Amino acid sequence: MATPPLRTALSDTYPLPSNATMRTGMGEFHDYVTGLLGATGDAAEARTALGADSSPRVMGLIGNVNAATPLTKFDLSADAVVLRNATGGTVTRYATGTITNDLGLAGPIANGRDQAAAFTVSSWVYPYFIWNDTTLASVSSASPPSTGPTLPTGYTHWAFATGLYLDSSGNIVSVFVRGATAHRQAELSALAAGAATSETTVSLAAAMPPIASRAKVRVRYANSNSASSSSMTLRLSTGINWTLIAGEQPETGKTTFNDMELEVPNVSQQMYYQNSATAASADISALSYTVPNGDS
Repeated sequence: MATPPLRTALSDTYPLPSNATMRTGMGEFHDYVTGLLGATGDAAEARTALGADSSPRVMGLIGNVNAATPLTKFDLSADAVVLRNATGGTVTRYATGTITNDLGLAGPIANGRDQAAAFTVSSWVYPYFIWNDTTLASVSSASPPSTGPTLPTGYTHWAFATGLYLDSSGNIVSVFVRGATAHRQAELSALAAGAATSETTVSLAAAMPPIASRAKVRVRYANSNSASSSSMTLRLSTGINWTLIAGEQPETGKTTFNDMELEVPNVSQQMYYQNSATAASADISALSYTVPNGDS
């Protein structure tokens, strides 16, 4: 990147440049910065050099299924959205109001899908805010934010909002989105009456999207072995213990329960469990998941 004329002028003239030199330098510097931060090929380079943050992100995000059409429509709003284009240029929109995205609307089209075909059932989709220099809208995509959506004609900028899971009928699984976290309206069972005494995988593929940073799960451990206490080991990676849940020894004919909520880091959308006794069992259900959308 070329050295700004003003910088040259100030470094080459000591102790103080003349007024004429300063006026010339300031004018040239103004033109230099205007060019770099405008719609030019080196705008992204300039932002990096100047330490500007051009990451797309949302602030104060609120999301929930549409009240009238909850199976296919999702409402989004935010205090502020920073949207980025393909060359790193950004635009910020404030107080977005409620924008409804219709997953049943074939696209690429604003406030619909970014593809003509319906999304695959039992899969994750990703709503985005989009901008066309006039209108803030939304689009949903099967592509995560590392790739971004296929934009409708005329739209140039996007910012990732959240992740939604479609059930086996292609309907939106209801969540309440606040910031970066989506809270499930109903718990999702990931393991029911798990009684394995050897290390066994628990899939969290429907509990959190591949891009999630973590999920919150509820674990219930039950021990009906009146002869002894027992325990269950939870692991994030095979063979490496993460946490131990103890099951107290119950009275004859009784069962003891141990309930807790845990935040699980996303490790390949799965975890492992193992019971120490055959009379014990475990239930694991998902409560929420958190995605990297720049919100808190």
